[in-house]
Amino acid sequence: MGANGPLLPDSYTLLHGVRVAFTATHTNNGSATLDIGQTIGTLLGAKPLKRLSGDNLAPNEIIAGASYTATFDGGVSTWFVQVADAIQNQRLDALEAQIAAFSALPIGAPLPWPTPVPPAGYLTLAGQAFNPSIYPLLAQVYPGLVLPNACGLFIRGWDAGRGVDSGRGLLTYQTDTMQNITGGYSQSGNTGVGTSAHGVFAGALGPIAYGEGGIISGYTSMTFDASRVARVSHENRPQNIAFHYICRAL
Repeated sequence: MGANGPLLPDSYTLLHGVRVAFTATHTNNGSATLDIGQTIGTLLGAKPLKRLSGDNLAPNEIIAGASYTATFDGGVSTWFVQVADAIQNQRLDALEAQIAAFSALPIGAPLPWPTPVPPAGYLTLAGQAFNPSIYPLLAQVYPGLVLPNACGLFIRGWDAGRGVDSGRGLLTYQTDTMQNITGGYSQSGNTGVGTSAHGVFAGALGPIAYGEGGIISGYTSMTFDASRVARVSHENRPQNIAFHYICRAL
């Protein structure tokens, strides 16, 4: 008993061994403190936050938004936290969020992928058959049990009655084609010799012997060259970028 009543323990003694769970409001750039505010009737204030080993925290060991558990040591007036587990938990949370985002994609939906190997649970759209006992939900989307082959092909929106690409069913293949390219040349009504060319035709003017010793000028040959009016290659294509088409299978 004290002279004026019982002795009361100070706040450090009162809180010794107390564990608190908290969510960090900031990412640390070095040493850090923890302030739990009003607790058990006393205001403790901000106290140092250190590793369980007693070492000061390294930068970025406390991440804003991450959850931690700290234990108070009243003898040294310091909070101690297991940061390695907290960082690992945050990484697991981020991984779970990524998995959840992937899982939101409908099974069978095509997805452009930037690497040659699809992630786990996904298949390349390469025209291959698949086992319905392994991929039962995929079999509901592709009841023929064969995936479409999207290798080297573009995906085109289904017409759905619009009339732009009428007469096609879903998942049908369409070969390449091109818009018509036209050209022509004209002939003189008197001589029968070409006098002009346009479009894809080009002519070479030169002297032509005509009649008894007469010489006239006209096109002596005609050539067809689509590259005069269009970019050419071994196929018809728009500008593009290559991705690996895959689909979620599980």
